[in-house]
Amino acid sequence: MRISTSQQFASLKQQIMDAQERVDLYQTRMSTGIRVSKPSDDPFAALGILTLSSAKSKSDQHQSTATAASNNLKMAEARLGEMTDVMQQAKTIVIQGANGATDQQGRIALAAQIDALQQRLVQSANGQDGSGHYLFAGYKVTTKPFVPDSSVVNNYIRYDGDQGKQIVEAGPGTLLQSNMLIDQQVTDAYNALEDAKQRLQAGDASGLSGVTLQKIDDAAANLLNTRGEAGVMIQQFDDAAAAATRRSDEFTKQISDKQDADLIDTVTNLQRAQTAYQASLAALTVANGLTLLDYLKP
Repeated sequence: MRISTSQQFASLKQQIMDAQERVDLYQTRMSTGIRVSKPSDDPFAALGILTLSSAKSKSDQHQSTATAASNNLKMAEARLGEMTDVMQQAKTIVIQGANGATDQQGRIALAAQIDALQQRLVQSANGQDGSGHYLFAGYKVTTKPFVPDSSVVNNYIRYDGDQGKQIVEAGPGTLLQSNMLIDQQVTDAYNALEDAKQRLQAGDASGLSGVTLQKIDDAAANLLNTRGEAGVMIQQFDDAAAAATRRSDEFTKQISDKQDADLIDTVTNLQRAQTAYQASLAALTVANGLTLLDYLKP
């Protein structure tokens, strides 16, 4: 079957266009380093990249969540440290007040120091994170949780937060509590300080050395234990953040393996495409010459 001149030209033109597209493709891969930039480049690889990208995004979110929770708990741990220091200072004052060498005027002055420590305790217990949310309020993060209130039955401070435990996802199937509830610890500490203040004002040296000192010690121990629990929680979130980072890095590598161009392979294919393109141009030149000769024949 004889191929017409127009068919020959059309075929050569298509070959040149195809060759040019391949040259452009491999030049783009050379310049960007990317083999799969759109689904049509490699549908199967593109699907894998999409799946891996989604998994990486989830890991990045886990890392962000775990890091934020760890940072908040570190702030909470610092506030618990401040409250523990308050109770240690209060113990020193109570021992001094129980000393027989301290006169009543001295005890009144010590009571004023206890009052200042109470204020510091409340200030620490009402600590806030970087967003202005209260660290120890449960779910009611916008409500100041601890308010001195002598009208509360058997207590001298009121808790306006709730018992909400903030649970977050820090990894695949890993749910952790990201906040601390310390209303009882703070109440006990504040009431122990109130007991110290009243006994100092009343000159009750024996009560200070017995009842008050024990209350101070118990409250301090509870705060210290709670601070230790905060440390455990911080470590859990730090471990979760590290694990999420490792997963994200692995997903990044797998995405790169599917998406990035192989330099040696790309150079080889570019050279082949350029050779094919030059050959197509040469064929068109020959075809043009033959057609002109055919036209000049008698």
